[in-house]
Amino acid sequence: MSKTASPTVLGQFEIQQTLGSGAFGHVYRAVDVELRRSVAIKVLRPEINDNPALAERGASISVAAG
Repeated sequence: MSKTASPTVLGQFEIQQTLGSGAFGHVYRAVDVELRRSVAIKVLRPEINDNPALAERGASISVAAG
C-alpha cells in the first residue's frame, strides 16, 4: 500500500508540481480551487523578497513571461 502525500495549499491554490527553479525562486503548477483552473505560481526566494528592487524585478519578469 502506498502513501499519498497531502497537497500543499497556499490560499486558494493547490500546488501540484514543481515546474522549475531559477535565480529568483521556484515556479509551481497549481490549481486555483475557487476558479477551477490551472495556474503557474512563482515563489520568490527569501533573499530576493527582502530586497524591494530585486522583488520588483522578479515580479516584472513573471508578468512579461505570462
